[in-house]
Amino acid sequence: MLATKRSIYCPEHLLNDKEQEGSVGKRITCPLDSSHTVYEKDINKHLKKCNASKREVPDCYVANINTGIPNYVPLKEETCNISDFSEGTMMELMGRIDKAIKKLEVPISEDIKTHKVLDDEISSDSNGPTALKHLLQQSSIIGHLDSLGLLSSDSLFIEFGAGRGKLSHWIQLASNNDELIDFLLIDRSNPKRK
Repeated sequence: MLATKRSIYCPEHLLNDKEQEGSVGKRITCPLDSSHTVYEKDINKHLKKCNASKREVPDCYVANINTGIPNYVPLKEETCNISDFSEGTMMELMGRIDKAIKKLEVPISEDIKTHKVLDDEISSDSNGPTALKHLLQQSSIIGHLDSLGLLSSDSLFIEFGAGRGKLSHWIQLASNNDELIDFLLIDRSNPKRK
């Protein structure tokens, strides 16, 4: 957006211009979508036409379903510190957990794979521990895709929470830049303009 003649700021950054508040009105963040701002005096009109209000909510959606009971404050009897448990109580609890895990029908196993496309990057000394962890995870994901034969033509890879799209980058290299493979990268927002 371009700055108006009356301001050095574009409309989205007018809330940083304290001198503008008196002449035109105060800009506030849109309550439906924090990625843009609106004049406070125009908020009711804006809420009726804001694109954020037009988003359809799927039938399966229940607002705040995982937040628990609203304004719930647990009683003192309902809270405890794990260090307050006796060793016997902890052993009993761990036994109950082990018993429940053994009842699971699906065995949980660890199967970490690797893929050669990331070998050089993983062995580089320039990676910190977090970057190395991500590279190892990506190598394992690509190794699993390869072992299942999914790095072939006519595939569509959808990367949710793509950020910089590094997983898609490595998948593309692992598939030898196959032009018949498509990628769809989805990220909720791009605050860092990646």
